[in-house]
Amino acid sequence: MIDPDTLYLVAEVATLLRCKKTNIYDLLRKGGLAKTCVGVDRGGLRVMGSDLLAFLASRREGGPESRGTFKFLSLPSSASSRLSP
Repeated sequence: MIDPDTLYLVAEVATLLRCKKTNIYDLLRKGGLAKTCVGVDRGGLRVMGSDLLAFLASRREGGPESRGTFKFLSLPSSASSRLSP
């Protein structure tokens, strides 16, 4: 779980996102992910948890939709009524 109030090391962000540190450095360099500098050079870069959460939210695609709206999928009427809020 990502704590919005925590400053994460680049290695920790890479672990959370399951990617390599070089990918995180590229995102930081290009401005795709906000950074906080607490020292000199690359060793002082940190990512605030809230910035990481905002980044992930901005990259989200798709997601759950009403099951009755798919073009080639039809559900029995009893299943549709159970899915409706």
